[in-house]
Amino acid sequence: MRPARRTFLWIGAVPLAVLPTMAQTPFPDHVVQNVTWNSGAHHVAVAQALRAPGDPSAPVTIAGTADAELVSATQVRLMDGFHAGTFNGQGRFRATIDEAVGPAGDLVLIAPDPATHVTGGVLHVPKWEKVELGLGLPQVYRDAIASFYARYYSNSPENPVTPNLLDRAHDLNPYADDSLLLLLHLTSPSGVQKLK
Repeated sequence: MRPARRTFLWIGAVPLAVLPTMAQTPFPDHVVQNVTWNSGAHHVAVAQALRAPGDPSAPVTIAGTADAELVSATQVRLMDGFHAGTFNGQGRFRATIDEAVGPAGDLVLIAPDPATHVTGGVLHVPKWEKVELGLGLPQVYRDAIASFYARYYSNSPENPVTPNLLDRAHDLNPYADDSLLLLLHLTSPSGVQKLK
């Protein structure tokens, strides 16, 4: 005769504070630094706060015939290390607040953790590490997406779809990779800029 087998179920509790959590953090300030603009047009417009420069050892100099403009929807801060002057010809500098650029909260950083990856107002992401951003679309895009769903699933999601009712000029299919184009400007540590 064999002894009976017994099965035990262990239930443990782990404090939630120990587990990593996903959070959304307002995207860090946009920083303009380590540039000398003596000619050409240099227009920077961002939704989040803008600082020039982020570090006094990486100055911003605007002079000569440069046409420079720094625009933020919320805040432009000219810090130690910023100089604009000695213009000639059509050279000029302007810094303005323009709420039409979009609310700063429309762009949030989801990953990596900003506490360990933002230095001097710049987001640093090591090679092969994931960066995840959240972007709130302007109302005109949200309306076009809602219109797509209303027309495509006009008989409710449970019934057959009706693609012939789409208004292709005004409806935005969020699943079509050619309906909406997002551009991301990346700068490597060596200063090489890439467009994705």
